[in-house]
Amino acid sequence: RVLFRSRAAAEGERDPATVAEAWQRFCDAARNPLAPVGLRIAAYRRTAELAAEAGRTAQEALASIEAAVDLLPGVLPGQLDFADQQHEISSVTYLAAHAAEAAVTAGRPDRAVELLERTRGVLVAAELDRRAGRDHLGSLAIHTLGAVAADGPVVYVYDGLLRCQALILSCDRDSGGAGDVRCVQLSVAESEVWDKADRLTALVRAEPADRAVQAEVFGILGWLR
Repeated sequence: RVLFRSRAAAEGERDPATVAEAWQRFCDAARNPLAPVGLRIAAYRRTAELAAEAGRTAQEALASIEAAVDLLPGVLPGQLDFADQQHEISSVTYLAAHAAEAAVTAGRPDRAVELLERTRGVLVAAELDRRAGRDHLGSLAIHTLGAVAADGPVVYVYDGLLRCQALILSCDRDSGGAGDVRCVQLSVAESEVWDKADRLTALVRAEPADRAVQAEVFGILGWLR
């Protein structure tokens, strides 16, 4: 069960021509191969954020955030130790939630789960690569992620730029075990989500056979519905 967080955006109306120009400038910066990777990722994020306001489609916004995610391993050079990698990745804070929201907005909740798993796995994969000298990121396509939910649904909760949602990944046994994703709108405050997430984290570290613990865990999972 994974929680991803993004910053809230509450901006007033702006001049359309100014927004369109800003979108283009961020797009140019994002595509510049000579720019630092962290800067390019930030520019792709801003391109995605401004897409709708600049008259661009949800699919264009998703393409921008996908490009940012593709660049993410570039902020984690293999020669850095794990602590330094964590410092580097701080420059792309909230990217996972932003990516998920862009995918859901584009009508692709399945892609949202893929992007959440990819961003979540970058640090772990990079550390394994550093130790073993080979690629451990592997395939994170939705048809293979169904196996993750073989023993029960996996719930991803994220607080995006515009909304708070849960993505419920289940295993579709009728289609050979592929992943199936359902999106649920959460009408809750960000603080409540974090409180529940912190409590759930504490509970899963407690004695799993304790009936009181089990009851509270199921209560929180029921709250997610």
